[in-house]
Amino acid sequence: MRGASAPDGVSLCPNCGAEAGTGRFCAECGQVLRPVRRGLASYAREAFENVLSADTKTLRSLFSIVMRPGALAEGAASDRGACTINPVKLFFAVIVAYTLFFAVSPVKYAQMWVGTGDELGWDMSALTEEDVAAGYDAAVFVQFFVEPRDHVLEPALGERIRSGALAPDFWPAIAPLVRVSLDPAAEARFIDQFPLLMAYSALLIGLPVTVLNLIIHRRKRYVVDHALVAFEAATALPLIIMAAGLVMSLLYLAGLPIPRDPSFNPVFVLGVLPVFALWLAFADRRFYGSHWLVAVIKSALCLGAWYAIMQFFSIYLIAGLAWAVS
Repeated sequence: MRGASAPDGVSLCPNCGAEAGTGRFCAECGQVLRPVRRGLASYAREAFENVLSADTKTLRSLFSIVMRPGALAEGAASDRGACTINPVKLFFAVIVAYTLFFAVSPVKYAQMWVGTGDELGWDMSALTEEDVAAGYDAAVFVQFFVEPRDHVLEPALGERIRSGALAPDFWPAIAPLVRVSLDPAAEARFIDQFPLLMAYSALLIGLPVTVLNLIIHRRKRYVVDHALVAFEAATALPLIIMAAGLVMSLLYLAGLPIPRDPSFNPVFVLGVLPVFALWLAFADRRFYGSHWLVAVIKSALCLGAWYAIMQFFSIYLIAGLAWAVS
């Protein structure tokens, strides 16, 4: 395609006026060289090509994250990412999809139980009557990938608190949550908001990935390179979580039981974490060229650090959200 013609027959860029040569794009400003006057069909064809190109790059980028961990960051760091989306851009696109998924999913990312050990299925036989009277048999349990709940406080513990047998602040750490659970309207708001906000804890994986790589590979790569890996990791984990959530949603809609255990989260611990641990190891191998043993150890350290961060995040989230909805 050509722009406006100069008196000597030289093609000029209609955007900046520079000599554009015979290429499709202006060498100075990148403007597409095409006739100034175009028909409606030309605009429609251009719009279709742009949408198709964007969809193709998105699909190619998602395929790269799933099948070639670390390749997206490697391409961006070496300036070879013309056929894919930058990890930072893809991260924000996936977060939008991630938010929408759990907003409409019949299975919630996280739900909370506050009750006695007997109600939650924990063994409390070692406690004395005095311990039970003081509320030491109470327990808090956060379960991932479960059906929606309409209450936080379990009946037996709730009855003891409402009857005055146990003070609402018997456990200071969860006192705000207990008070919220005694108010049906506030409890409903907490139940609506907690799962969605808790889902964002997955994004915190970027922090241990960046810090650990900065410590180990501080002389091997630039800081921005480590950030690219962190963004790709923070994109991969929500994708894996969405895949697990989709499987659990299908089980729920089919009327099949969703795995739940009072001592740990089976879907999360036996499904999401091992898959993501392998993803981290493969990404480390590709991007940093680490030995398999080093990659596996780094993967375990990152997951351990992230899990600890997530615990603190959940504690502050519960306290903050309980205060906000009360």
